[in-house]
Amino acid sequence: MKRKFIIAVLGVLLSMSILPLNTVHALEKSIQAINDMDQISNNGPRVQIQYGEETGYVYYGEAGINIIHGEERVHLDTNFEVLKLIAVGDVDHDGYEDFLTYQNAPDLADQLMTISGQSGKVISTFKLTRESYSNDLGFTEANSYIMQMNYIGNDQVLIVYDYSIACLNVSTGEILFTYTEIDNIWRTEVVDDIDGDGIRDIGYTMQKNTLGVISGATGDVIRED
Repeated sequence: MKRKFIIAVLGVLLSMSILPLNTVHALEKSIQAINDMDQISNNGPRVQIQYGEETGYVYYGEAGINIIHGEERVHLDTNFEVLKLIAVGDVDHDGYEDFLTYQNAPDLADQLMTISGQSGKVISTFKLTRESYSNDLGFTEANSYIMQMNYIGNDQVLIVYDYSIACLNVSTGEILFTYTEIDNIWRTEVVDDIDGDGIRDIGYTMQKNTLGVISGATGDVIRED
């Protein structure tokens, strides 16, 4: 029965206006009021959020982050192109939704940054790396490509990169655990508490449609199918 439940849950994974504003500094750059909609240059990906008491939309890309809520239009000019962005709740407890961003940072810089949605300040940063090789430099450390970012509540985010899953605490900047497989991991999802420790566990899919479950507390393997 438990095996059927796990397969059923994890199977889902496979289908699957001008307003005054004071300037605040983030990453040595700033948030500024946007004068009109033509200034919103990120017209691709967007995330819908609850921004204060209103529904807002966050656009992101090469031009940084644009937050649109009600009649307000705010722009956050980041240091690097924003490749992925998710809402992660009110991490800094100021009443506004905050964001985890995956930025196109050089290998010497952290590529994951948690940013306040209200002030633009950087709350925490993370660096996930892989070993890279070139004829000129030999083996070096390079930033990993981030496949998926999945907010699971309680300031925690699951990151899928290379052959690994990392669980991050975006409030403290701590990497809680990492789990590495022998094949590419495509997707994660929170499932029920399989191991009975009171914490919901994590299901994942890999290349060739392999399914697995790891502990949501420690990252230890519970089972693979």
